Amino acid sequence: MFDTDHSSFNKMLLHCKGFEDKITKGYLASFSTVKDEVTACLYSTDFLILMLIRFILAVIPPMLIGL
Repeated sequence: MFDTDHSSFNKMLLHCKGFEDKITKGYLASFSTVKDEVTACLYSTDFLILMLIRFILAVIPPMLIGL
């Protein structure tokens, strides 16, 4: 799936947001295979998108009421 020096895997990780976060690194440390780490990356991205949507929904309505 990846080359022997894992360079393609490392390039893929650079595109996943949140890998600099210690919480994400700790979460990924609990996985044992490369496949699970890729899955964790995808779930981490989905989680960040969900949190962004929740933040927008929490901030925008009060701003509209104040207008």
